[in-house]
Amino acid sequence: METPAATDFCITLYVCAVCDRNPTVADTPAAEGRIFYQQVQAHFAGHEGIRVKSVKCLGGCECNGTPNGCCSVALTSHGRHTYVLNQLNPAADVWKLDEFLRLYNARPNGRIWCRDSVHAEALRPHIATRVPPPEDREE
Repeated sequence: METPAATDFCITLYVCAVCDRNPTVADTPAAEGRIFYQQVQAHFAGHEGIRVKSVKCLGGCECNGTPNGCCSVALTSHGRHTYVLNQLNPAADVWKLDEFLRLYNARPNGRIWCRDSVHAEALRPHIATRVPPPEDREE
């Protein structure tokens, strides 16, 4: 994956460390979200311009009261679109973050077009929401 130079911009990945498909394990050291955070942190260690931070909750575990899978990640950078990705499997989906970041870096505003990836069908279901940067929002 091509990572941005430190002078270009910094991308922050916020990984929910509380998520787990088993409610009795959620918000414990054994939670899938905590494990995924550790995997993502190790995967991107040393990547210039990428920060990985844990958060308590990104609100992506349920949609209208229905559980929608495990592990949520927010992807953001100053002046660019912000994404919340969910239903990520800690055992298999770290590679998808590489692909999301490649697409995110492909445009100055960070707008991700899944169709630009050969993995479009694998990526599209993980996009829970996209928030445009403040300067692109209509008042």
